[in-house]
Amino acid sequence: MAARILSGRPDHARPLAVLDRLAPRPPRELVADQIARHTATGDVVLDLHGRGGWVARQALDVARRAISLESGPLARLLAELVLRPPDVDHLDAAWDELAVSPRHERTLRAAVESLFATSCPTCGSDAVADELTWVATASPETAGERDRLLRKLVRCGACADGPGGGETRPATVDEADVALALATPPDLAEVRAALRQRFPVPEDGAQLVTDLLGLHTDRQLVGLARLLEGIERELRAEPIEAALRLGFLQAVLPASRLGLGSGRLPSLRIASGRVSRPGSGSWRERSPWLAFEEGFVSVRGFVASLHVDIAGPVPARLGSDLASLADGHATAVMRVSTPAALGSMSEEAAALG
Repeated sequence: MAARILSGRPDHARPLAVLDRLAPRPPRELVADQIARHTATGDVVLDLHGRGGWVARQALDVARRAISLESGPLARLLAELVLRPPDVDHLDAAWDELAVSPRHERTLRAAVESLFATSCPTCGSDAVADELTWVATASPETAGERDRLLRKLVRCGACADGPGGGETRPATVDEADVALALATPPDLAEVRAALRQRFPVPEDGAQLVTDLLGLHTDRQLVGLARLLEGIERELRAEPIEAALRLGFLQAVLPASRLGLGSGRLPSLRIASGRVSRPGSGSWRERSPWLAFEEGFVSVRGFVASLHVDIAGPVPARLGSDLASLADGHATAVMRVSTPAALGSMSEEAAALG
């Protein structure tokens, strides 16, 4: 299962593209110099503006304790990996288990890929379309309503042992491809309603949520929802959970009408409370499962680089409050920086005297 996405891919250090702007790693030498100048062994390093736990990580590496107030939930997910990088073998096992986890009468992977079912142009066997190209014939305001399906990229398991086995093959679409692409998934309305509830809608912001959901075709949206449901259904160690969620996050834009193909991460532009879509032309409809595979590979490479990059590494022992840091049960405390979290921390500090 993991062979397709893991074999032949180097584990060189690289940032996560989806969080590169939100939570870039600060200059290591600068952070190390400041910690050495102003603290001693056993002191507590407080990062009031944490972006991925990098300052806390360096503090732990030189025998300090750390408090990291992360700037938001996404930075908190990254910090979970940076402070407690999971074992790569355990991460691979979690991926395999997720792929074959049951969803109704099929596996999760099959449930997502069935939305992109097609036939192999070489042998005629059942296959999956990794990506389809559409020609936009509508105006930007109504893009997708009258677009024309042009061609597909197909990966066939039955041809895997033949010449060029495992490669993606281009082919012209047939009537079955068009019918499936235009069909409305039976759970679409339920999926849209559930996903809308996840957005913190600002005042007069309902249209923005509609625009964001509208970046995906109906089957992409349903496929992404099925992936998210699979990730959230099982109880996992927090670092493993964070890795899978970040892999999913990295799949959201590639599996949209903004997709650039080949796993590249497109840009999302919002102006005056509306999503700015590109003008007319062609666009790619990428399978959510393939986009998730590529996102997972990126996260896996990032985790593997942490094990090489960090001497050890010694995972942080996260505590629930400042008392656990003071009595030595924990080496780090991590929270999302909110007014409630700051107020709670102030009360805990006062209780410690």
